[in-house]
Amino acid sequence: MQHYKNHIESFDNKVAKVTSEAITVPFRRSKVEAWSLFRSSVIQNQMGSSFVWIRYAAVLLIGFCTVAFYFSGSKLYQTGNSENLSITLPDNSLVDLQASSSLKFNRWSYLISRNLDLTGDAVFSVEKGASFSVNGEFGKVSVFGTVFEVNSSDQLEVICHTGRVQVTTQNANKVLTGGQRFNSNKVFQQEENALSFQKASAKLILNFIKEFYQVEISYSSELNQKYTGSIPLTDVDQAMRAICLPLGLQYKQEQPGKYRLIND
Repeated sequence: MQHYKNHIESFDNKVAKVTSEAITVPFRRSKVEAWSLFRSSVIQNQMGSSFVWIRYAAVLLIGFCTVAFYFSGSKLYQTGNSENLSITLPDNSLVDLQASSSLKFNRWSYLISRNLDLTGDAVFSVEKGASFSVNGEFGKVSVFGTVFEVNSSDQLEVICHTGRVQVTTQNANKVLTGGQRFNSNKVFQQEENALSFQKASAKLILNFIKEFYQVEISYSSELNQKYTGSIPLTDVDQAMRAICLPLGLQYKQEQPGKYRLIND
């Protein structure tokens, strides 16, 4: 009997020990405490969400300001028919923008890398310094302190007057020195005392005549006509007649070495 009694007491002691270690009565909060805890949790979540949106808004604002700052520095120069424009760049390099041409660059990024976009024709006189690049539809011209001319109306033609010029196109990579020229589209062939052209622009040929014979030729039209034929290399009057007559153009010699196209 005593044995069973001892066994029961031992079992009761074990149960009491286990329940005292494993069972904890949950803490019951009042309604006021529960509401206060819930309200604090909601406020913290709202503050966290607001902080995320504030960060997104700050990033968008910084991006907008950066874009606005960049485009506020965009500069565009354009010329009309028979209009030339002299431009002084931020580094004091000079550009003589020819008729019916445009030049574009960003004055903020220009301080880091001197890059310009050209459509048409221009003569550059570049200050020495970091690399200077002219980008056009037909290629890229990179220079260090030099004077050069770029014609890019319907092809890329580069004339290096002084210094060194690097010309890069899809099919060529060439360095020019003073007196050399580059043409990206060989539209002419050398003949005896003449140049033979195939679908070359009238403007390109007139520019050639101006340089070859060292004369002035002024005109106000766009000159979009294409010319196929030969231009003599022996007489400037014959050269002018050779291009003007087939294209229905008229010209007048105002004085020796000075010609003007008549559009009427």
